[in-house]
Amino acid sequence: MKGGILVRSVFSRCGLVLLLTAAVSLGADAPAAKDKDQAPPAAAKDKLIRLGSVAGVVQGTPGEDGLLKIKVTIRYLQPNVQAQANLLQQEQQLIARQQAAMTIRNPIQRQQQLIGIYQSALSMGQTRLFNVKEIKKDVEFETGDDTKYRTADAPVAFDDKGNPKIYTKAELKELKGPEDLPGYPAERDALHGGQTVVVAAARRRPAAGEKELAEEKPVATMILIVGDK
Repeated sequence: MKGGILVRSVFSRCGLVLLLTAAVSLGADAPAAKDKDQAPPAAAKDKLIRLGSVAGVVQGTPGEDGLLKIKVTIRYLQPNVQAQANLLQQEQQLIARQQAAMTIRNPIQRQQQLIGIYQSALSMGQTRLFNVKEIKKDVEFETGDDTKYRTADAPVAFDDKGNPKIYTKAELKELKGPEDLPGYPAERDALHGGQTVVVAAARRRPAAGEKELAEEKPVATMILIVGDK
């Protein structure tokens, strides 16, 4: 074996905390009209700025105030300090073993020692340097007449014999509707506590000279029901 084994530390001494979020981009803002005299497209008149989407569990049914509360689980990595210290010590030991092996004159014995060091280095990769932690947080959204409700499952229907209907691809496409949205249209009444949903969120675009209010709740432009009790 030529060269040797290069052992590198897989983390910095400062530590690392990585926050995992469930944010997915939903698109950029609409372009402005090229001609001032030309009426801007409908998308440019949108007074909402899309933020992304978040998944959570519905906490009760939205009331008359239109507020939807979901419980979101945020997962992040917490450094395993003891495991990282042990890994540093093991790396130093491997380097010392490698240096000693390179001094062995017998090529067969030297090869055997290097193979053993290589196998030890592979087993080090199984060390859990970080522990997955999670916190749960309630997030509130405003809903309104423009909020779209969707369900991941097609509506249940029965044929003339009372058996569950099996939709064709054309029928499923028609059920989805003309809008390019996930799932199938649903009514607001289909939403209740305990359901797992994905909420497409947005915030209101401040008017000219108006400051954005930090306490203003995000707006739910679409609520997709993906799971039920």
